[in-house]
Amino acid sequence: MMLTLMPGYACADDLLDRPLFKPDRRASQNSSSAVPAEEMILTGIVSSRNWLQAVFQIPGAKTSKAIGTGGMIEGWKVTSITPAAVNLERGSEKIRLTPRFRAPKSPPQ
Repeated sequence: MMLTLMPGYACADDLLDRPLFKPDRRASQNSSSAVPAEEMILTGIVSSRNWLQAVFQIPGAKTSKAIGTGGMIEGWKVTSITPAAVNLERGSEKIRLTPRFRAPKSPPQ
């Protein structure tokens, strides 16, 4: 999924840090331990004119996190982002993630 931010937003975090359905519009502060990259879900890639950010969902976290190239997430360094994939590195480990989408839940019958 590619999103293009409207002018005036510095990054996707500006949007993700303001949950729509929380009265105070503030994200909860989660302290998390290192997560294997295979368990992280790359939910999208956000683009602007001259940068890209990867949006991750961490298992157990209630909010998503947007990270740019060179940023760290759960002990992994984001080494590069393209419109189709994100490359992560931790020590000698390297992994390439592509966006994964979950099927919508079926309505109760």
